Amino acid sequence: MREVRWGTIHRTLVDRFGFTGSHFSVRRSAQRLKMHGPDAPSISDFVLGETAQVDFGEGPTQADVLAGGVILTWIFVIILRFSRNMAQRSSPTRRL
Repeated sequence: MREVRWGTIHRTLVDRFGFTGSHFSVRRSAQRLKMHGPDAPSISDFVLGETAQVDFGEGPTQADVLAGGVILTWIFVIILRFSRNMAQRSSPTRRL
């Protein structure tokens, strides 16, 4: 994570929110927050082939140049949790 300078934080608070405190009050508050530190994130541990995320929905409409109409499509996406590999399929549903 990139470090941000106290002066930058103070200037942003003044410009955006009309903060009237001093540069040092921002520094003290930030240091107090830093001492406590953020909570540790939960670690997601997946076994190979155990879970996947599946999404599907209406895709873009495509012009059917040969038949002179519109093709409605559906998109199917699956993401494997362990490897984060993604596969996507698009299929036409009907012609208008």
